[in-house]
Formats: sequence, structure tokens, C-alpha cells
Amino acid sequence: MTRSTDGVGAVVKSRARRFARMQSTASAMTAVGCAVVLLVVAYFLPSEIAAGGSVAVRVVTWCALLLCSGMIVAALVAGRRFSPRAGAVAILALAVAVSMGLTHVTTAERFVSPALLVPIAAAYAGWSFRPAVARGFVVVIIGIFACGLIGNDTFREALFAYPWGMLFGLVVSVIIAELSIALAEDMRAYSLVDPLTGALNRRGLARWLSRLRRNGEQVWVVAADLNGLKQINDRLGHAEGDQVLRESVDGWRRDLPRGGVVARWGGDEFVMVFSALDEHAAHKVLTSLRTNPPHAFAAGMVPLTGTIEDTVRAADPALYADKRRVGSAGSARHPDRSGGASTRVSIFARETRYTWIWVLAGVAFAASAFVAAWETESRTGAVISLIGGAASLAFAVIVAVRGRQFPSVGIVIWITILAVSALAHATFTDQRGAIFQAIFGLPLIAVIVATFYSPRAARMIVGVVIATFGGAFLLAPSMIELIGAGPIVVSALTAWLLLEVIIASSASLMRAAGRDPLTRALNRRGLALRVPRVERHAARTTGAFAVAAIDFDHFKTLNDTFGHARGDAALRDAVESWRSELRPVDVIARIGGDEFVILLPGIGLEDAERILQRLHAHADNPWTYGIAIAQAGEELDPVLHRADQALGVRKALRGTARPPTREG
Repeated sequence: MTRSTDGVGAVVKSRARRFARMQSTASAMTAVGCAVVLLVVAYFLPSEIAAGGSVAVRVVTWCALLLCSGMIVAALVAGRRFSPRAGAVAILALAVAVSMGLTHVTTAERFVSPALLVPIAAAYAGWSFRPAVARGFVVVIIGIFACGLIGNDTFREALFAYPWGMLFGLVVSVIIAELSIALAEDMRAYSLVDPLTGALNRRGLARWLSRLRRNGEQVWVVAADLNGLKQINDRLGHAEGDQVLRESVDGWRRDLPRGGVVARWGGDEFVMVFSALDEHAAHKVLTSLRTNPPHAFAAGMVPLTGTIEDTVRAADPALYADKRRVGSAGSARHPDRSGGASTRVSIFARETRYTWIWVLAGVAFAASAFVAAWETESRTGAVISLIGGAASLAFAVIVAVRGRQFPSVGIVIWITILAVSALAHATFTDQRGAIFQAIFGLPLIAVIVATFYSPRAARMIVGVVIATFGGAFLLAPSMIELIGAGPIVVSALTAWLLLEVIIASSASLMRAAGRDPLTRALNRRGLALRVPRVERHAARTTGAFAVAAIDFDHFKTLNDTFGHARGDAALRDAVESWRSELRPVDVIARIGGDEFVILLPGIGLEDAERILQRLHAHADNPWTYGIAIAQAGEELDPVLHRADQALGVRKALRGTARPPTREG
């Protein structure tokens, strides 16, 4: 097919806009981080160094400022192409310069403020490098800063007088690094994993096989096809069908030998790969997989001899024979929910990882408060600190028990208690421990709020907390005299920067989890999240929107005859063609192997029919569609069911579609 110049231009413009947005976001976040570092270093170091530092120290410090300025320019120019290694070298050089400068500062304000840059470096390391490298980088940065601080006589006196304050800052930096590492690992995982089932996608399977082949073990491949998934989707809804897919993957994982993996190959097609000494051992594994499976499936097994695509194709005859043998027995089994399987799937791949990070944060706040209560001579201050510590400890315990099911309102309650405690300390005690907890705890509060709440709510909560903590210091002039206003400002800047970093990374994670990696169309999760926006757009016009269900004709034959690469190309080309023909507000989603949904907000039945006919006329590969109209307030599943029924009727009327050809 020769696509129109306008269509090609639309695709090019869309990609250019998407690339520009990615460049703009990445460069802006990096540049803002560099600017915060530059402001802190430029304000708090040069005057002290000019008064007491050597010429070498002054030269190194000013070079560090110029280096940081250069990073801002480089980040704005390079965007996402800005090298993490270049950033790491610049941060290390800047840390050395700051450490040299810290040996000469004489006020608490000027050694506490640079220490607040460590959480920014920790977040950058966690997001940019593999876990082991990131942790090593954070340890080096902390060590460099510690050398400068310990070499300062003023700091040593303050450290011996109150060691927990700086230790709390160290713990905060470690927690922020671990959270950044967890988010980065999830981003990497979602490029290799099917977000619905948690099974590997084809890219993830290929990467796993490349490592396994290097071990020289005999590898076996099982091609599996779930029976009756279409009937479950039609009778019980796609949410139930999605749960069937998840439960099947979980069941196969339990029965596979150590090191075996499950990959999602298509809508209801899966591939299981494992190592076995010989064919007898491999058949024992297959027998185990067939014993009391969560849901009925047909399977074929062959040894891995060539590419994974060729091997799966070689397993297809055995799979089809098994499907004919099993027939319809149990093919549409009603899912068993007696085991209490949860239908909730978190955006995060490893909930326990985030849970223990939040638990550690609560314990750190509790320890800080209890230490402050122990050291203070004020009975009022001790009571206030104990209340804050008890609230933090309760938060840690409840999160440990509930995980990500922890009610988000609990975060607000906990943070409110901390903020009220800070105000009470400022009003009644001027307690030193409250200063350090507020200054170093504010960035940690920001990242916790960012992981629990939507961007708008997170910004509002953190804004209120910053205003509250700032008001607390204004109510206590003695605190300002003790530590100065600088650390408060730097803490607020650091907190807001980290808040925006977590929001941006979480948004990227949500986009990755809501997209089909092959076609870049939305998946089931992304479709569910997009429906409210479609409904709002439709409400401004007719109040209804059209739902088109699309199913490719003879797609299995296309894959079997010409290979899965040809089938993948057909799906990608189709989605790209649809995008060039549809409006920006229209939604394309892949809900199965060759099953798609298109939402047309504000479009009636006749107009939807004309649009689908136009798309169909431009198709390189044959597909059939059915249309239904969603009325205002109607849920998507019943509308999609009606569209599926219309699709089935149209398929029956059309009969056999044209066979696939090698052209195109």
C-alpha cells in the first residue's frame, strides 16, 4: 500500500512531538537539578573559602561551579542523550570540590546546606546506574562529604554534641537511593515484561535465552495455548479473562523447574522455557505442568535448536494435536476464585521492595524522634517527640502489614502529626532534634508522598508541608540563629526537586505499563485508564462514543506460514496506519494477540461505520470489525461485548477472508 503524503507527514510529526517532549522533560529535570546544586554551592562556599581557604582550594571550588554550569548547558542540549557517566564524573568532581570547601566553613548553616545535596546525588545514581554501581556511587559520595565535614573543627564539635542529626541525613540519602533504584529497576523490567501477567515479553525472552545458551545446557520449549479464553471474555468480561491469564502464568511458574521462565507470545499464547538433562526429564516437567493446572490449556514441546521463533513454530503441530485431543472438554472452565486470588495488579512489579523502603523511612523518623526525646531536658519537648515517634512507628508497622494496600489517607495523618510536632517544637521548645528531623526529613516525605499520591495531590501535600515547616522556623527565631535560613531553603528546594523526579519517573512507569511494547498501542490497563478521559471528551459533545472491536483474519495462518516477525510487522503497520487516519483524541488499544479496540469519542454509529470502512480500505492485511455505541455513564465491558458480537456477525457474513500474501 502507498500511504498518502499527509498520512506519512502526520506520523512523522507525531513522532517528532513525542521525541521533543521526551527531550524537553529529561533535559529540564537534569538542568533543574544542576541549577539547585549550583545555587547551593555558589551561595554557601565561596565567601568562606575566600576568607580562609588556600589558593588551590579556591581554584578547585570555582572550577566546580563552572563545571556545574556546564552540566546545565549540556543537559539542556543533550536531553535524554546526556551521558549518565558524564553526570557521575561531574558529580564526583563537584563532591571533591565541596568537600575541600567544607573543611574551611565556620557556621552550621554552611556545612548543613551542602550536605543536603547528597540526597540529590543519591537519586541521580539510583536512576542512572545498575543497583550495585548506584549503591557504590552513593557510598563514595557520602564518604567524600564525610571527609570534608570531619576535617572541619566546627562540625566535629557539633557532631560529638548531637551525632544523630547527621546520621539521620545519611539514612535519608540511603532510602532515597533505594527508592530511585527500585523505580529504575521497574522501568527496565517493564521493557522486558508483559505488564498484565508479569510473564516475559518476546524481548525479555530473547535476552534470557541469550544468557541461558552461554551455559551450554539443553533447553526445552513448551508452546501453550489457553482453551476457551474467548468464551470467558465474552461471558464474564475481559477483567475475568485477564485474571485467567495471570493465574495461568502464576501456576506455570510454580511448576517449572528452577530457572524456568514463562513468556507471553500472543493474546492467549504462551511459551515456557526450561533446562532439562534429557527428553525424559523434560516430559516429566510437562506432565507436572499438566497436573491440575489453574486453567485448561493445550501444549506442544520441542528442544530449542534454532531461533525461538523457529522452535515455537516446530512445537505448533504437537500443540494443535493436543488441542484436537482435548477438544472442548474444560475449554471454557469457569475461573475458581475459592483460593482468594486477588484481581488487583499493582503498577509496581515488586511490592515488597517498596514496602520495606517505606518501613525503613517510618523507622528512621521514629528513631530520630525517640533520640530527640531521650536527649532533651524539656519535658514538653520529650512528650512532643514521643508522639511524633509513636506515629512514625505505627506508620512503619501498618505499612509492613498492609503493603501497598496501606490507605493513602494514613500518609496524610502521619505527615500531619509530624508537621504539628514541628510547629509545637518551634512554639514551646526550640529543640535541636526537631531541626534536623525537619531539614533532612522533608526530602524523604516528598518522595514518600510522590509514590502514594497522584501528581496534583502530591504537589499540594508537599507544598503544605513545606509551608508548615517554614512557618515553624519563623515562629522560632532561636532556630534561625542556630542554623540559619539557608538549610531550610535548600531542604525545600531538594524536596521539591525529588518530588518532581519521582512524579516524572512514575509517569514513565505508568506509560510503560499501559502500552503494548510491540505496537505502542494501549494495552488493557492503559485502556482502562484512558476511558475516563474519553468519557469527558464525549460529554462535551454527544455524551456517547463509539467502540470498534477489531480482529485480524487468519492471523494464526499468517504467523505459521511466514513467521511471527511477519505477523508482528502486520500489527505494527496496522496501528501506524490507524494513527495516521484518526484524530488525536481517538484511542487505539491492543487487548489480545490480534484483537484491538478503537474508541471514537463523540462519534455516532453512522460516522463510526464510515471511519472504519475508510481504515479497512487502506489495510494491508485483512481484518474484521464490529461497532457498538457507549451511552453516557455506561461501563466499557458491556459495550465491548456488544462490539464483539457485531464483529462475530460480520465475520460470519463475510465468510472466509482472503488468504495472506507474501507481498507488503
